Amino acid sequence: MGQALFAVGFVAIFLALFGSTEHNDMFYLYRGLGEWMASRMELVIGSSILILVAGFYYWRMQGGDF
Repeated sequence: MGQALFAVGFVAIFLALFGSTEHNDMFYLYRGLGEWMASRMELVIGSSILILVAGFYYWRMQGGDF
């Protein structure tokens, strides 16, 4: 879990630095991602539910509960 959070954090920092070097502010890419997510809210909610449920069952299988 820690390794996954580190990877997500690294990508987030990289994208912020990339956005700031392209003559925009640090949050330029995140605003675009937010607008995309707002325009496709059903897809985002459905995908989030599926990913969270799959991650929960994967975690339970790794713990030997199944």
